Amino acid sequence: MKADDLLRTLAEGLTAYMTFQSRCGMREAYTEYLLYEPILRIVKDKNWLAKTEFIAEVTEGWGDHKRIDFLLESQETEGDFIGIEVKWLPKRKRSLAVGNDIRKLENLEETLDYQNLHSYLVIAGVHKGNAATPKPDRIPKLTGGNCRLFYQTVYDSRYTHYGVTVMRIP
Repeated sequence: MKADDLLRTLAEGLTAYMTFQSRCGMREAYTEYLLYEPILRIVKDKNWLAKTEFIAEVTEGWGDHKRIDFLLESQETEGDFIGIEVKWLPKRKRSLAVGNDIRKLENLEETLDYQNLHSYLVIAGVHKGNAATPKPDRIPKLTGGNCRLFYQTVYDSRYTHYGVTVMRIP
């Protein structure tokens, strides 16, 4: 499976997973870490190898190294890699700071000598509006970095609109 297809599959699967979990009363437990298991299951099923908390930048001195949430490696196409940062989107958020996440993904591209590295920011959680709302308006304003809309899927239920927006890092 190609990188773009995998990200579309992840977005659709995560949207369904969040909607299911909310119907089971799990809303209070939502964080980005709740999404790690379904991400790992989908990635494995689609023949990609996942490394979590992958070091994107080694820091000197005090403090932990800068890590991204996932580095994926295709088991079908040699040299095909995906870097992913996952952001949880809480209800009623007016803006979402993504600068650090984007910088980590950009540093990954500079640090690793991968010929075919794709980088994405996966924003999951409550999306605003309804099906008629333009896609960029369904999430809050992103601050601190440069990225562009790649794919978005939202389940518009009677109660809450859970969805996933995938941003491509140029």
